[in-house]
Amino acid sequence: MSTQLKQESNYGGRYTDPATGYTTGYYTLKQMKTLYPQGGYRVAGGIGKIKEGQYTVAQRLEDSEGHQISVYRGSEFKGLINSVVGYARVDDDVFVAVVGKRSHKTLVLALLGVALLAAAVYCALNWNTWFPQKLDIDPSAAAVPTQNVPQRENINIPGYTVITANTDGKTKWNLVNPEGNPCYFQVVVKTKDRNRVIYESKLMPPGSEIKDPELTRKLSPGTYDITLQYNTFELEGDHDPMNNAVTEAQLVVE
Repeated sequence: MSTQLKQESNYGGRYTDPATGYTTGYYTLKQMKTLYPQGGYRVAGGIGKIKEGQYTVAQRLEDSEGHQISVYRGSEFKGLINSVVGYARVDDDVFVAVVGKRSHKTLVLALLGVALLAAAVYCALNWNTWFPQKLDIDPSAAAVPTQNVPQRENINIPGYTVITANTDGKTKWNLVNPEGNPCYFQVVVKTKDRNRVIYESKLMPPGSEIKDPELTRKLSPGTYDITLQYNTFELEGDHDPMNNAVTEAQLVVE
């Protein structure tokens, strides 16, 4: 790198180092976009408001008055207060970045961006506290007579062997979430051969039952192998999913 920068007549910006008095002109960022719309220039280092501890000094430049300034290794010099404001030519298609204070508009936008990001993170962390999730409890889930069963750690999954229904989809069957379970139930019933959903409940609290649930599909008379998928969710907090279970049974349609 030469010890002096080329002082072009059409430089749109001017930088003076407050410590040494070193002065140089430079192309503004807008000018660089006009001169190099596709890029294609090389940045050999940076001068100006650069923290010494973050970058290594490559050499020193001297202006026509004998004032000197350090050139720091690197091609990108970004900061909240200071940033690249333009480029001074070293050689054909080779420049040093000139780092100065951001414009008030750019600084305000940067600070606003930081503030908005912080606000978004704060809202995300507190959203469930401010607006608790409304549980989609199945309106057909009625409380069964309590046996005062204490809450257990393990989940009790009921077993059904044969469920009967008529061709209109009405069943003779009580779907239960046993008392003492540490979770909500959401139950999906499917035919085993085609994996078709024939019934799907909403959330059932522990100690509730849905009496004679109606199938969502009408089936012809016959015996069908079915699966019952129990999706479970925590009772407290964000009601996160817990372990799921699948049981098998037969559906007899008469």
